[in-house]
Amino acid sequence: MTVFDRAWDSIVKIDEGMWEEIYAPLYEVLGGRGKNRSHYANTASPLDFIPTELLPPSRHWQGDSPSSFGRDGYVEMLMESIMEHGMLGSGSDWWKYSSDTSPNDARERYEKVASGESAVGNVAIPSLGFTPGGWGIIEGNHRTEALRRMGAPYIPAYFNDGSIGRFGGKNPQYRYDPNMIYGEDMMHLMGLDENYALYPHIADYDLPNDDFDFSAFDFRRNDFHNNITSGYGLPASFGSKRRDAIPPSFFFGRELVPGMGRMVPNLPDGLTAQDIPLEELFQYDTSWKKANDPTGAFTDFFRNRDWKVIHDD
Repeated sequence: MTVFDRAWDSIVKIDEGMWEEIYAPLYEVLGGRGKNRSHYANTASPLDFIPTELLPPSRHWQGDSPSSFGRDGYVEMLMESIMEHGMLGSGSDWWKYSSDTSPNDARERYEKVASGESAVGNVAIPSLGFTPGGWGIIEGNHRTEALRRMGAPYIPAYFNDGSIGRFGGKNPQYRYDPNMIYGEDMMHLMGLDENYALYPHIADYDLPNDDFDFSAFDFRRNDFHNNITSGYGLPASFGSKRRDAIPPSFFFGRELVPGMGRMVPNLPDGLTAQDIPLEELFQYDTSWKKANDPTGAFTDFFRNRDWKVIHDD
């Protein structure tokens, strides 16, 4: 156990107020739950959280914690910065460019982002990549380990397309938990039915041989999926070529952190994700024909990605 770990163990780590304080800067610079001040909101991280227990060492990019590969010093530095300044707090190293000459430069950058003058960047919080075969941490591996070692009950994160064979079925540690599959709305936007959505859970299938090519399940190469979408609509691109950023609670379709609710598209009353039409929209388009989107509500959502929190009864 390192000196920092021993010092941290002396702090009451389950204090919910402490974690609200640590994550407070994220709310300020991004604009709140499900928000991101970036104009490119479809590819920028919407603020949502995932239970730390769902991000164990085995889901890291290299299959284990970064400290296992000689990066312990950097993880400790992040732990100290997070404890002192909060997650992306104004004094954290995140805001310092190599050309910065004083702490004021970093503080000015923080204030510009918090005021909406500039964007925080797409990897400000950990990015989780997914394929039909599984999911894992793409960016933010060190920050994830730092928060886990600090005893964080939940970690900020967002999903987008992994498009990497690493998260396919050849690596069992990245497989989906049978109880944690795509949510109903996520399935709709990807054009999946229940049978196909369950297909990633390869542990339930008899495989032809050990060399089975799970990369074939990538949406862009899967004939079955392509036949369904015909190259049109959100199913041809959601979470894939457009790299749409997806809140974890929307991805799994449930409240993940008790009391936090789950994210859904912020649409006018009476409209839900299930109403979003899937046809007549090419992979890179951002609008539907008037007949499918008479009020322009769906187009607005996909141009300026905006999520809201709901609490299920």
